[in-house]
Amino acid sequence: MPSLYFAFTMLFLPLIFSLYSSAHLFHDDRQSLLQFKNLITSDPGHSMANWNPAVHLCSWTAISCSRRHRNRVVALNLTAMDLHGTISPFLGNLSFLRSLDLSGNVFHGYIPPQFGRLFRLRTLSLDHNQLQGNIPHQLGNCTNLLSLALSFNDITGNIPEELGFLPLLQQLYLGTNLLTGIIPFSLGNLSELTDLEIERNNLTGAIPSYLGLLTRLQILYLHTNELSGTIPISLSNISTLISLEIAANKLIGSIPPELGMLTNLQTLYLSDNEFSGTIPISLSNMSSLILLGISENKIAGSIPQELGLFTTLQELYLYRNVLTGIIPTSLSNISTLTDLEIDGNKLNGSIPQEMGLFANLQILDLHENEMSGIIPTSLSNISTLIELQIHTNKLTGTIPQELGLLTNLQMLALDENEFSGTIPSSLSNILNLGALSLWGNQLSGNIPISIGNCSKLTLLYLHYNNLTGSVPVELGKLSLLETLNLHSNQLESDSTTTLPFLVALTNCSHLKKLHLSDNKLSGVLPLDIGKLSTKLSYISLSRNMLEGNIPPHIGNLSSLTFLNLRGNILNGSIPLLRNFENLERLDLSNNRLGHIFDDFEQLQKLGLLDISTNILSGNIPNSLAPLKQLRRLLLHHNQLSGSLPMNLGDSENLELLDLSHNMLTGSIPREILELSNLHFYLNLSWNLLEGSLPMEIGHIAMAQAIDISVNQLTGFIPPTLGSCSELQLLNLSQNTFRGSIPESFGNLLNLMGLDLSSNSLSGTIPITLKKLKMLQYLNLSFNFLTGEIPKGGYFPNQTVVMSLIGNPDLCGPPEFMIPECPTPRNHFAFMKKVVFPICGAIVFIICCLLLGFLWRENMHMQRLDFSRAIFQKLEHKRISYQELHVATNGFSETNLLGIGSFGTVYKGNLSDGTLVAVKVLQLQNDQVEKSFKAECRVLQKVKHQNLVRIITSCSNLHSKA
Repeated sequence: MPSLYFAFTMLFLPLIFSLYSSAHLFHDDRQSLLQFKNLITSDPGHSMANWNPAVHLCSWTAISCSRRHRNRVVALNLTAMDLHGTISPFLGNLSFLRSLDLSGNVFHGYIPPQFGRLFRLRTLSLDHNQLQGNIPHQLGNCTNLLSLALSFNDITGNIPEELGFLPLLQQLYLGTNLLTGIIPFSLGNLSELTDLEIERNNLTGAIPSYLGLLTRLQILYLHTNELSGTIPISLSNISTLISLEIAANKLIGSIPPELGMLTNLQTLYLSDNEFSGTIPISLSNMSSLILLGISENKIAGSIPQELGLFTTLQELYLYRNVLTGIIPTSLSNISTLTDLEIDGNKLNGSIPQEMGLFANLQILDLHENEMSGIIPTSLSNISTLIELQIHTNKLTGTIPQELGLLTNLQMLALDENEFSGTIPSSLSNILNLGALSLWGNQLSGNIPISIGNCSKLTLLYLHYNNLTGSVPVELGKLSLLETLNLHSNQLESDSTTTLPFLVALTNCSHLKKLHLSDNKLSGVLPLDIGKLSTKLSYISLSRNMLEGNIPPHIGNLSSLTFLNLRGNILNGSIPLLRNFENLERLDLSNNRLGHIFDDFEQLQKLGLLDISTNILSGNIPNSLAPLKQLRRLLLHHNQLSGSLPMNLGDSENLELLDLSHNMLTGSIPREILELSNLHFYLNLSWNLLEGSLPMEIGHIAMAQAIDISVNQLTGFIPPTLGSCSELQLLNLSQNTFRGSIPESFGNLLNLMGLDLSSNSLSGTIPITLKKLKMLQYLNLSFNFLTGEIPKGGYFPNQTVVMSLIGNPDLCGPPEFMIPECPTPRNHFAFMKKVVFPICGAIVFIICCLLLGFLWRENMHMQRLDFSRAIFQKLEHKRISYQELHVATNGFSETNLLGIGSFGTVYKGNLSDGTLVAVKVLQLQNDQVEKSFKAECRVLQKVKHQNLVRIITSCSNLHSKA
């Protein structure tokens, strides 16, 4: 009996143990998943609503259990459930797990290293989340892993070497993270790998040659990193490769001809590197190629005729290199081509007639080359064409009427060429046209009224031509129009005086920018101007012949950021501005406006206010002071009176203040001189200001020009002016300052012009002025200076325009029209000639009075000319893209100074002889605008002899510089 009991026990003990073990592990899987659920902070789709003890584990949403081991979890798939939270390390207890997919959620935190215990795991997908931290090296223990997807997260650190010891791994997706370091050598061991995607990281070092050992590899994405060195020739051994993308790195050298051996390759993307040399002819052997991208490199030479042998190629990108020669006619043999972009090179010759043979071409971009000749009419045969860009070349002739046959065209850019003749009316047949850019040519005649039929038009650029006639009211039919640029033509108003086209444009509800400056438009602004699009942010009607009042209804355009009506004949009052809460620039200068309301409080974004050269009267509005963003205030050449508002000192960001040529009275408030950001200029000249010049003037230490001339200021010149180290012009003339010239003026090492004439200054000329090596203009005339002119150093200098007359007790060289300094001589000889000096002195005084009058008038004109030149220099120039194109020889390689992450810098020589550096911004980079603004903020504060000053900026549809 005992032996029977023992046998029974031995028979059923394994079954009992198995049942206990299964129940225990079932309990562990369930508890692990509940721990995972506890860390989910948001489940908007209630995906895990049935995850509770009342429901069997294998019936939970997204759970799959083993058929053989019924209570064990083998798959967890919660992809794209919009789950928020962190990933629980308890998932590492699911020892039977083969597939874990948490992709497409909002998980943050770290990847649990406990996942390294999942030895049966074949698929791990955590991509498209917000995970941080490093990739756990413990994942190298998951030796059955076939696919690892961690892309589109914020993972940092290096790629672990241990990942190279996953013998079965076929897919490794680590793209779009923040990974650093080199590509580990161990990845060369992954003999089963078919997809390696580690793009959009910060990886450095060279592309490892051992990647050529991955003979099953089909996809290799290394683009958008910081990889350097050359392309390893060993990559040509991967005959299975279908897609090779290594663009946007820092790779150098030539493109290996051996790549032509990759006959299965469909995508070769090498753009945005620093490759040089020529395009290898052997690339034409890639019989399966669909996309070839070699743009934005330094590839030279001609485009090989052999590229025309491609039979499957759809996209060819060769733009922004230094390619020369003509466009090979053989390219027209590629019947499959849909996108041909070879812009930004030095291609010459004419556009081949054969291009009209393209049967499937959608995008043709040849802009920014040196092509000449006419537009071939054969292009009208490409009925599939959506985008045609041939701007910025040297094309001539007329625009062919046949282009109107391209009815699928959405963008036509022919600007910056030398086209003449009229705008073809046939273009109105292109009903899908969204952007039409013909600016910067020599087009004449009227704007075709049929353009109004292009109902999908959003951008219309016809500026910088010789267009005449009136602006067609039919433009009002363009209901989708966003930008209308017609400036710099010879457009006139029709027989009416109310600008009917402006009324018609009220139908364009999407209009954002309206630019009609520099034409011959006359008449009055219609009341309906206030009915223009509520999205309108930019209006420029400057330098026309508009007259009458500015309609108060303009205040309805609350989205305006830029309003420019300067250089017209507008009169009356400036309308109430309180609705312009978004206004950043307001220019009403050079009109006949006579009254200004004190209602600027709401214009908190206003950065520039120019109402100069009008007939404004009354006081300066106090409401200007609270405008914290105001940087430039120009009210000069008006009839303003009263005192300077002390609260202008509250405009802490003011960079330029010009109140000259008014009738302002009282003293200069100390508060205005506390404006530490006033680094362009302060001009209070030609007023009736009195009192002393406050010592606080030294606080505007970054100012480049100060002009307080022609006032009634008294007292001493503050020595604190010597702290204004950036001063280029200082004009205190025609006041009644007394005392001596401050010795501290010798610290103004950047000073180019100094005018202290027509005051009551006394004493000697400070010897410290000898240090002013930049000085070009010096006027100390008509004071009471004494002694000898300093000698040596940079004073006096033959290159300096200098006036010292009207100082009877000043002596020096005769060329300055002042008495010579006495030299020691015999007392007896001096007495013998005493009568002659007296007589000579009388004659000399009479001559000096006559010459002094003439000299004073001459110096007054020179002073005005020099001051005007300085102020014009300090104001931003307006330079067109066409001028920049000429100044840089077409942005040629010989003018190239450097290439950075956000743009390219060229040397330029403007038409006035000014040497400039032109930085062309890379618009494809989303961070470029932020970087440019940061650079401007730094440069406006930092001054150094090796740093250039920003002159201006230029922006159009195609480029920013």
